[in-house]
Amino acid sequence: MRKTYLHAFFFIIFSLLIVPICAQQLDDILCLKDGNILNGYIAQQIPDSEVNRSTLSGYTNISGINFLANNSGGGGVSFFSVHGYRFNNRLMPGAGTSFDLTQWHFLDFFGQVRYDLIKGRTTPFVYGDCGIGIPIGGYLKEKYEEHSGNMWAAGIGMRFFFRKSGSLIFSSGIKRHNFSSDSVDWAGNKIHTDHRLTFVSLILGLSF
Repeated sequence: MRKTYLHAFFFIIFSLLIVPICAQQLDDILCLKDGNILNGYIAQQIPDSEVNRSTLSGYTNISGINFLANNSGGGGVSFFSVHGYRFNNRLMPGAGTSFDLTQWHFLDFFGQVRYDLIKGRTTPFVYGDCGIGIPIGGYLKEKYEEHSGNMWAAGIGMRFFFRKSGSLIFSSGIKRHNFSSDSVDWAGNKIHTDHRLTFVSLILGLSF
């Protein structure tokens, strides 16, 4: 279990640091005079003339940190990375993984749909996640045998485009884990418990 924990941690760190750097080379960004931003690939550019742009679609990576809190005083942080394909500079379906450090530790694998509401230097968006959450330990690990369950998240945020490439992301929403555990009481009886953890999330990330 300790080995799995370390592998999960280094996998997330790799996604956060290496993939976004490589992704910067995949998209061109055009800053229009009206303030709008276009992302994609420049097929042909003639000096002192118009730009011929082949597509508004392309690979996108979003990575960052998620601060989690709930009404029982628990919470923690989550490191995540999402890889997707953006269509028409608005809709982005993708898949991602996250490593949650709360009172229970989770390795999540999920699908995500993200939609930009407008096009501009500052862009509001909505998102939704759905997938599986795998408990991989925590300070309660010695008392419980955990079982995987579903997870989901949803929220709204803002993208702030950099001048040359990429954007800064702020968002907030709800994240929930549904899972179960087995424990043994003082008399040796096995007790099965269903858990539902709901967190308010505050996300800070980078998109390329």
